[in-house]
Amino acid sequence: MIREATTDDLPVLLEMGHQFVTKTIYQYVMSENPEMLRALFVGLMESESGLLLVADRGNKVTGPDVIGAMGMSVYEHPVSGDRVSSESFWWIDPEARGGRDSVRLLRTTEKWVKEQGARWMHMVAPSRRVGQFYERLGFLPLEMHYTKAV
Repeated sequence: MIREATTDDLPVLLEMGHQFVTKTIYQYVMSENPEMLRALFVGLMESESGLLLVADRGNKVTGPDVIGAMGMSVYEHPVSGDRVSSESFWWIDPEARGGRDSVRLLRTTEKWVKEQGARWMHMVAPSRRVGQFYERLGFLPLEMHYTKAV
């Protein structure tokens, strides 16, 4: 089930953030900061222009079993004034990647973005494989990002 996150989800979300910063390519370009991550999650939950969804495989008997999350913000683009959206993060537990929950999380977010009146939904592809996944779902490549320690 895809649902909006609650403060009860914060412990598992913070663990996902830990995995994201310590086990992916982002470990080389990002510091771990649980306080900032908590503020991001709470901000997305409380903001009218933000969304924090979780993919939850749990049930009433076993309780929540969150295996993924997506954060999205809608804003006015500083160049065009168009209402657009940008992904803050998208995490799916490694064993669930590429499955139905991944697509459901993305499609539910896309529906919300449309409801907010955004013209464009921007997603980050940290690899060619993820970029190809986006392209299969109708996204177009826009630009490539580069980074350098200074």
